Amino acid sequence: RLAANKNSTFGLTIDNFIQCTQESAETNPAVVIRNVRQFMSGMKNFLLTQGEANLDELIHKEQQKVRPCCHLKNPLPLDTIIEGALFECVLKHLRLHIYKCYIQQYTRSGDLDTLTRNMKAARRQTPEELGVKASIVPPTGSSLDVIRDFLHCMEQEHSPPKKLEYLLAAVSSIYNSVKDTSSKESSTLSMGADDFLPVFIYVLAHCNLIHAEIEAEYMWSLLNPHLVNGEGGYYLTTLSSAIHVLKNLENTEPTTSSREVGHRVPSVSDVQGFMKIAIFNHNHGTIVNKTLPVRQDMTAKEVCKFILIHKFKLANADNFKLVQVVKGE
Repeated sequence: RLAANKNSTFGLTIDNFIQCTQESAETNPAVVIRNVRQFMSGMKNFLLTQGEANLDELIHKEQQKVRPCCHLKNPLPLDTIIEGALFECVLKHLRLHIYKCYIQQYTRSGDLDTLTRNMKAARRQTPEELGVKASIVPPTGSSLDVIRDFLHCMEQEHSPPKKLEYLLAAVSSIYNSVKDTSSKESSTLSMGADDFLPVFIYVLAHCNLIHAEIEAEYMWSLLNPHLVNGEGGYYLTTLSSAIHVLKNLENTEPTTSSREVGHRVPSVSDVQGFMKIAIFNHNHGTIVNKTLPVRQDMTAKEVCKFILIHKFKLANADNFKLVQVVKGE
């Protein structure tokens, strides 16, 4: 409501920023999206510290609306309400402009064509050729349609948190629909990153999510950091990892001779999109092996924080470091 009021400082500033961004000669998506994030953070701080005459009244009304329908005992944090409102005020009008900048850049670089071509090639491969275990049956038919719908909704959404919700819904549907022929249990299949990643790549290819890289960059750049510390960050990293593998399949020599399997796209095992890590568990005095999806530009510090927070629920990531073991040393 404040954004619609052009007589308010907030509304006038929002309107001017949207217009200037759309008319700007700047087309580098990294710069554009960084400017958008900085602007929204600045406006959020402005509202938290300065506010407008009737801001408190509007927020109180919104809290009363949300609590009954979501069965919340406590009102939503002020920070969350304001950020959600800014997504509506700003990104609803700038999402397509941001996408256009990304599409232009990825078209010039050839990345969009590479991802499209490799997804098409991957759809011609069997799940096993993509690295899926022989005992695992990936989603097909109506199950794949449900996942495709979630991913399509993710593409159409302008709010980064809601995009992440659709991504997690797609991931949940994958777990619920994957079958393990070696197990008699009908419960949801538990898969590590090295098992899940090939299945996820299979799904992305068969859903033809050619703008997957744009979706990942959009969320990484605009999501509040606290939303990517847990499960959301884990599967967003998995998305980035899957994109990296798909983009590089054609540039990698298969580990198996083409005489043995015929001409094929290299599998996930040829372009590793995950990292195997051994960590000492102080509580049990044992070495625990974990497999994590990794982004191409992920630092050792980020990996430590990632595994300790997501896998072990520990907060002292700074006390650990990542080392490479070569021939036992």
